[in-house]
Amino acid sequence: MLTAEDVTVKIIEGIKKGKAMVGVPDFVYILPLVKAILPLPIMDLLCRVLGIAISSQNMTGTEILSFLK
Repeated sequence: MLTAEDVTVKIIEGIKKGKAMVGVPDFVYILPLVKAILPLPIMDLLCRVLGIAISSQNMTGTEILSFLK
């Protein structure tokens, strides 16, 4: 499991290198390729097994601004 410190280090390294996107954990960079190769039911299963399907369930954030609705 990644810690907040691990993610922070990755983000800061990405900023220093001028990256437009920082993938954490590193395997997220291969997901588009895997998605293109695997049939949808297998990709769905893989996402459930890896926890990708529920990774944002407990996220908190700000409300959507009224002008964006």
